[in-house]
Amino acid sequence: MAAKKGNILPKKGNLLPIVAKPSSATTCYEQAIARALRRELGGSRKSEKTLMRWTGARGRTVKNWISGLRGPSGSHLVGLMQNSNEVFKAVLIMTRRQDSRTPDGIRSARAHLIELLAFLDNAVETIG
Repeated sequence: MAAKKGNILPKKGNLLPIVAKPSSATTCYEQAIARALRRELGGSRKSEKTLMRWTGARGRTVKNWISGLRGPSGSHLVGLMQNSNEVFKAVLIMTRRQDSRTPDGIRSARAHLIELLAFLDNAVETIG
């Protein structure tokens, strides 16, 4: 027996058909990672090889990341975050946890420390 018209549940079997569209959050994730990868590496064949080396992923998988068709999952994302400051920042921004632990925050803190050391060196020279 066939299913009635308009009925999405099958008459036989235990599996439901997938009818949901990808969420906009997934699309945002995929696009954010793609932008980060292109900023960091560009879109050349060399960048694909680099991403394959960083993550152990195959060529087609890496091309899908760069194009934004798919996003990396699990261990691949960790591998990207270990090697790419841009991906690391993108993930922190998406999680709304961007703070001083980002590479830019660390650079900024370092610059402030250098200024402070220069100020202290000048103060010591004037006193001594």
